[in-house]
Parts: sequence; C-alpha cells; structure tokens
Amino acid sequence: QVRIKPAAIQLEVNVYLNNADLVDFSQSHGVHVIGYYVLGASQTESLTGDKMTIPLEDERVVDIATRKGCTPAQVLTKYAMQRGIVAKCRSSQESRIKENFEAT
Repeated sequence: QVRIKPAAIQLEVNVYLNNADLVDFSQSHGVHVIGYYVLGASQTESLTGDKMTIPLEDERVVDIATRKGCTPAQVLTKYAMQRGIVAKCRSSQESRIKENFEAT
C-alpha cells in the first residue's frame, strides 16, 4: 500500500497510443498526467521495417488542422489538453515554441 500518493505521472500519450485506462485511473485518483510525445513518433518505419504513418501527417489530423486554421501539431497538442493531460512539448526553435503555446 502506498502511503504518499504521487502528484503526477508521466506517460507517452498521443492519438495512436492514448493509454486511456492509465490516464482515466490516474485522473480519477487526482494524479496529474503529463504526456510526452504528444505529437507521436517521427520515424516513418518501424523496427521491423513496416511503413508507418506519423500522427503529424495523418490525413485526419491534417484535415482537422485545415478546417480549424491551425497546424497539425496544434491539433495533437490540443487533443491531449482536452483530455486533461499536461502536454509536454519541447523545441529549440522559437517558431515552434510559439506554435505550441498557441494551441492553448
């Protein structure tokens, strides 16, 4: 039995890996969820050599971004935030930092 409840848990969370059960469990117990890789993987090939679609290029994400007048990265970040997840985005490029901030 845990005597000190954790304040937060950090999970890989994105549209392809939503970790719904763990997110729901954590949130129902008052544990904040911090999501990393909210934009998903950047590689286009799996370890087995299979072709993969990355979330930033997923046609559904691109379609939503086009209709909403924003970028696919903003759609993916907002998706996490709407689930009550703290989206952990990182970049060294000023333009991307501003883009991430505008997703709020």
